[in-house]
Amino acid sequence: MLIPEGGSFRASIVRNFRAATLDKEEAEISNDHCEPSIRTMSGPVDRNAADSPDSRDNPSVRALSLRSVMCAPLISGKHVFALLYLENRSIENCFTESHRALLEQIALLTAPRLRSALVLEEARSVAR
Repeated sequence: MLIPEGGSFRASIVRNFRAATLDKEEAEISNDHCEPSIRTMSGPVDRNAADSPDSRDNPSVRALSLRSVMCAPLISGKHVFALLYLENRSIENCFTESHRALLEQIALLTAPRLRSALVLEEARSVAR
C-alpha cells in the first residue's frame, strides 16, 4: 500500500506474493504509474511497461526494469488517500483486465477500513 506524501509516494505496507517483507531495493516503486491513478481515480494496467509507448521512457520504469504494473486507488469520499500497487519485474503481461477488476473490488471493499486504521494511527501518534 502506498501513501501519497510530499509529491511522491511512501510504501506503507510492502510484501511479496509469499507475504514476506521486501528489502529497501525491492520496495522501490514507479511513481510514474501512481500519478495517473491519483488523477483519474482509476487503476490502469501496464502489461509490458518496458516496451509500452506510454511508459518505456519513464525513468522509474527503466531504473526498476518493470515489466507489468497495476494499481488501484483507495478512495474515501472524493479523495484518494492511498494506492494498492502491484508489479512484476520479470514477467510481461502478468496482469489481465480480470486482475484489474479484482484489484478494484478489493480496493472498494478495503478502503473504508484502511482509512479508519490510518486515521486511528495518526491520532495515536499525535497523542504521544
